[in-house]
Amino acid sequence: MNRYVFYNFIIVSFINIMLYVPHILISFRFTGAVSSLIVGAAIGTALVYLYMSALARYPGMGFPEILKQHMPQWAVSALMLFYAAMWWFATSMVVVAYAILINRFFNPDANSAVILILLVLACGYAATRSSLTVMLVIEIGLIINAPIILFVMFKAVRSPQLNWDAIHIVANYVTQIGLYNTDWTSAERQLARTFSKTAESLLRKIQKAGVDPLGFGLRYRATHPGNGAWGKWQSVYPHVKFVVETDMKIEGTGLLK
Repeated sequence: MNRYVFYNFIIVSFINIMLYVPHILISFRFTGAVSSLIVGAAIGTALVYLYMSALARYPGMGFPEILKQHMPQWAVSALMLFYAAMWWFATSMVVVAYAILINRFFNPDANSAVILILLVLACGYAATRSSLTVMLVIEIGLIINAPIILFVMFKAVRSPQLNWDAIHIVANYVTQIGLYNTDWTSAERQLARTFSKTAESLLRKIQKAGVDPLGFGLRYRATHPGNGAWGKWQSVYPHVKFVVETDMKIEGTGLLK
């Protein structure tokens, strides 16, 4: 199989990951998004195989030439106009989304309209080049940026902000299709442990800083009368061990059945 097919697949995958996948996975993480990853991989692989097998029967031919062999001219023209409009809207959405992403994460001080114009000009120039030239540029870009992409992915996985408990909770719903009549016990336990760890970590940071914004010292003085209560608390506070117990109860999902 031609390697350029895989280049297009990788580019489209990156576009979907950046623009659509995070929102969909987060919004439907309890209602089938996890299982859809497995099902989608299987169905997508089968469809790609069938698509490539079908194209292999028409070597050296493009989509319009293939259609002309099996459909009348008016049907081919109408279908090509439909695909042209669909691809135009799809690419316009991608270019606008990329302009917003570049402006938000890479150059917030730049005008988003200027970034959009530059992207449109780049796409227009690429459209005047041959398909082989575009594919070669994509190949070079992927080779150059592959180490950077792998480094960013490695840093994301090793980041302390990545909550593995939350990932484990979502992974428990790999066989879950519907959200209703669900046993939330496992999710409640996982969330309770996560909140307890987060609260204990926050309390230790406050303790290490030598401050008491939550008023533990006031509580101690109220329950230990005497002139030396405050001094006693100041000597005890740096050695206090915090243990947080969370009782989590999920009452509903926020969705209508």
